[in-house]
Amino acid sequence: MSTQIELAVVGGGLVGATLAALAALDARIPPQRIALIEPEAPAAPTAAEAIDLRVSAFSPAAITLLDRVGAWQALDASRPGICERIVIWPEHLPPDSPDALVFDAAELGEPRLAVIAENRAVQAALLSRCAALGVRIVRGRVTRLHFDGDGAQLEAGGESLTAQLVAGA
Repeated sequence: MSTQIELAVVGGGLVGATLAALAALDARIPPQRIALIEPEAPAAPTAAEAIDLRVSAFSPAAITLLDRVGAWQALDASRPGICERIVIWPEHLPPDSPDALVFDAAELGEPRLAVIAENRAVQAALLSRCAALGVRIVRGRVTRLHFDGDGAQLEAGGESLTAQLVAGA
C-alpha cells in the first residue's frame, strides 16, 4: 500500500532540506504530507572536532531564511567564520593592485559579507528542524520513480509513496 503525500523532496542536502522546511512552514502543506528522502543524515560536528573542510558562504539573506526555518540558531556559534572582506586579483598582479576587485562589508555599511559554515552542520540542523516540524524523513535512495495520472509513484527506503509533486534537490 502506498502512502499518499503532497510533496516528495528527493535529496536532503542544504537545498532539499530548506525546501521541505519552507513547505512545512509556508506552503500550507501539512508537514506529515511532505516526505524528505535522504539516504545519509550527517551528525552535527562536535566542539572537539576540527572544522570540516566542506563549507559554504551564507549571505545575510540566506542566514535570514535559515533563521526563519529554525536551523541557523541551532548551529554552534563558535564554529562559523565571518567574512568581512574579499579581494580578487589576477595571478600576475599583487593583491593590493588597483586592478584588484574588492568587496568590503565596512564600505557597504554592513557588519559582514557572509558567514562561512560547515555544510554538514547546517544540513544536520535543517534535517533536525524538518523532523521537529513533522516532515516525514525517509532514509534511503529512490529505487523507483514512475509518473502517471495519479501523480508520482516512488519507492525509497523500503517505503512506497504517491506524491502530487516531486522536487529533486
